[in-house]
Amino acid sequence: KNQIQQEEQGSTGERTVTDLNLDSFCTEYIDNLKDNGLILLDGLDEVSLAEDKRKIVQKAIENFIEHLEQTSKTQVIVTSRTAGFTDQNGNSFALSLFIHLPLEPMNIKQAGKFIRHWYKVKSKDGQTYRNDTDNQKRAEKLINLCEYQRSLAKLTETPILLTLMLLVD
Repeated sequence: KNQIQQEEQGSTGERTVTDLNLDSFCTEYIDNLKDNGLILLDGLDEVSLAEDKRKIVQKAIENFIEHLEQTSKTQVIVTSRTAGFTDQNGNSFALSLFIHLPLEPMNIKQAGKFIRHWYKVKSKDGQTYRNDTDNQKRAEKLINLCEYQRSLAKLTETPILLTLMLLVD
């Protein structure tokens, strides 16, 4: 088995680099890509600042992209909270090969659509809390609460916080 196959995690196709040499992993990974693909790299802000690890990861990503551009049409998306782009001294770790696009907070209309869809799926996936009608009522009640309670409205601005709120509901 090659290094990539040894690192496969379950049926999702997610792969991680643990004790592998990063350069050899990247080269082998690129060689296995078809002409088109999408690579998602998430959590630059979660890389430790200790011992310049974030700079090492930043350089590895940039080398990976440069090699990838020469051999493939695969697109790469790197996600991070904005905190991931600066250290405690304000030094930037922005990746130079990328366009930086901040995500806008969801508005209440978008959050309402998300909430309605959440309860609709819950009615169909066997994890229903109640029947379809009850779930629709729960969705509308929560949307109304979010519209009028500032503390709840703040939680609807990001999908992860909104999902957490729905999991608790």
